[in-house]
Amino acid sequence: MIVDPLHLNLDLVDPDAVQTVHKIITLTNSHPHKMAFKIRTTARERYSTTPNSGLLDPGQDVDLVMSMIPLTREQFDAFSANMNDCPDKLLVRCAPADAASTEESVRGPGAEEWWNSRAKADVLDQVITCSYVRQGTRLEVPAGRLRFVKVGGPGRTAGSSP
Repeated sequence: MIVDPLHLNLDLVDPDAVQTVHKIITLTNSHPHKMAFKIRTTARERYSTTPNSGLLDPGQDVDLVMSMIPLTREQFDAFSANMNDCPDKLLVRCAPADAASTEESVRGPGAEEWWNSRAKADVLDQVITCSYVRQGTRLEVPAGRLRFVKVGGPGRTAGSSP
């Protein structure tokens, strides 16, 4: 599984701005068979990813949207005081999936059982490290003018959540 990027620079946004930070992480299945993936984080109260798990066919990729919720004043002050010491990480875990595996089996109510049934040697982990950077200039864009255009191609999926 190719994970891009393996390091995220997270904008440290003043809590008065009440702004969520979003980053895109692209996973590409470089294996000759279907692969399951899931994302974990060391700070669940601060980050979420959409989608956070799923299946990828050979050659297929998916864009995950990682969101960092706005910080409290105390968190902002603590992180601002030591910008180089971000302990947060994301873990990308993947494993081969057989033909009977479905999206529901790797991300639904039975997901824990599915993942626990994988041989340890078959489970691959990659860590995405994080660091904080000061947000430059805040740009106000009227909501009506803000557009996100995704150019897709064969085997490319945009992140989504049920």
